[in-house]
Amino acid sequence: MDVWRQMAAARVPGILAFVATSMDAPRYITVAQWNLNAHIQVLHLHLLRGGHLAGQINFHDIGAYIRSALRVVGLEAEHHAMARNVFALYACARPNLEDTPEWRAWSGDHARVNAHADEATQALRAALAFARASFGAIPVPGSSFSFPRHSTDWTAWMLAAERNARLAVQVTAVAVDQLHQMRQAAMAEYGNAWILLTTR
Repeated sequence: MDVWRQMAAARVPGILAFVATSMDAPRYITVAQWNLNAHIQVLHLHLLRGGHLAGQINFHDIGAYIRSALRVVGLEAEHHAMARNVFALYACARPNLEDTPEWRAWSGDHARVNAHADEATQALRAALAFARASFGAIPVPGSSFSFPRHSTDWTAWMLAAERNARLAVQVTAVAVDQLHQMRQAAMAEYGNAWILLTTR
């Protein structure tokens, strides 16, 4: 086995196995969703009964979980890029490798992993923005941003807070789905990487 194949065999399968099996980001997202749904329930209750919400819901926790998921996805993307770099060196030692069906299959899976990671990242960033907008729309008692309970303005802002929280939940679901598809693509890439390493 030549040096480039040895290096690729030592690095690429482990990287792809890591990306294909990591569940850290979905776990963070699940906790964020649980907190967002609790936030929605409290908002809905206050819409029915009135009252103020200042201090009752903590955006920091929700934001922290979403940002943690973003960091994990970013780390996985960095590791995944290493696989491409290693295979680029492997291809340099093998003229015309990039024209083979095996390379095209691997490259297609690699691109799919990247695309799903990008989509998940965009969805998580949107979730963070919607969650922040939800908390920002809650009227704060004693401030200039305060309205009488059940007034038209109070109700409008409370509904905006609830709507943005629901949108945050929806886009976190998109992120979870994209991460699932990313892991599936990484599993396929793992198989095609081994085909490349053993036949080319």
